[in-house]
Amino acid sequence: MTGASPATVPPVVATVMLDVVFITRLQLRLACDVPVLYRMPLDPSDADDMWKLIRVAFTIKSGAFVRE
Repeated sequence: MTGASPATVPPVVATVMLDVVFITRLQLRLACDVPVLYRMPLDPSDADDMWKLIRVAFTIKSGAFVRE
């Protein structure tokens, strides 16, 4: 029985972390576009607006995960 080389673990972890950062950034950008499409701009200084943005971004991500 053969396993993965210990030398491959750091690149794999780095790749997974890079993927998570990229997907999170993409979800946040897409969540920022939704209010623009509906002509309801978000106020960056309003904590409620920022909370809505984060909630929408991560709800979309978790919803896609649950469907799969």
